[in-house]
Amino acid sequence: MIDLSNECADLFASILVCGNAAVDMTFVVERYPGPNEKCSSLEFSRRPGGQGVNMAIVAARLGADCALISKVGGDHDGELVLAELARYGILSTGVIRQADGRTPIVSVIVDRPQATRACVHDKTGISPLAIDEIDLSDVPDSRFFLLDGRFAEVCLALADLARAHRARVVVTIERMTEQNRRLASLADTLIMPGSLVQAENPGLDIVTSGHALRSELGVPNLIATLGADGCTVSGFDETLRLNGFPADVSDTVGAGDAFAAATTVALAWGWTVSKAAEFGNYVGARACEGSESRWERIPSRPTAAHALELMSQVT
Repeated sequence: MIDLSNECADLFASILVCGNAAVDMTFVVERYPGPNEKCSSLEFSRRPGGQGVNMAIVAARLGADCALISKVGGDHDGELVLAELARYGILSTGVIRQADGRTPIVSVIVDRPQATRACVHDKTGISPLAIDEIDLSDVPDSRFFLLDGRFAEVCLALADLARAHRARVVVTIERMTEQNRRLASLADTLIMPGSLVQAENPGLDIVTSGHALRSELGVPNLIATLGADGCTVSGFDETLRLNGFPADVSDTVGAGDAFAAATTVALAWGWTVSKAAEFGNYVGARACEGSESRWERIPSRPTAAHALELMSQVT
């Protein structure tokens, strides 16, 4: 493992991502079909996705050296995911292949006029990634671990490993299971949807709720994402709200993943959590602006100074 004290803050740190892999089948429609109704797709795409894959791609696109721990099937879709990781230069030795497994599929329906989406996940053809499938001694040296909580048992072990070697831990979760609560408590920076944060403290506004949950979990920093409205950042000393960036929204697929990855990259630059979250807002907005060209709208390997300039140009 790399000793953080010997690293220069303005250099890209290596980032290890652990999260799910899938293939997204995206249908763009004029409106969602009603019960027993059929509709035609205006556009269709089929490409690798899943939260872990998306976060690794965005981090690599922004210039980080990335590795992914995940699981795919022994089918053609598994090959498709691995090929996409290779295209972005992402180390995939930690991606387990289940020979008799079917890579997860996500059917995404995008309502073009509303720029919203509905998703159906199929994970029935593969077993969840288990801790006994991972050799922790082979985990790549990493300064940052970005863990999405989908494989809670594996992520808990990785969080412990990161802490033992003075690496920073960023955790993003979408549901508060008991294992995810334990994982959240190990984070240096915890990222959660604002709706989940408020569900933990009903009746409180988002800023107060974020502060209360951060204190309850004992994490240094908690970020509550609010979609187009930006996010709130709760730390030991302050809780503040950051506005989102304007975007010509095509759909919101992968926007939250882009936010988490960009925030982690900015933390690797040595930025404060609030400034890193602001960059996450910026990149998340860019990810919403295209379907086929989604990741190409994200800046390619910007320096920290260039990233600041890009944000300052948006009004």
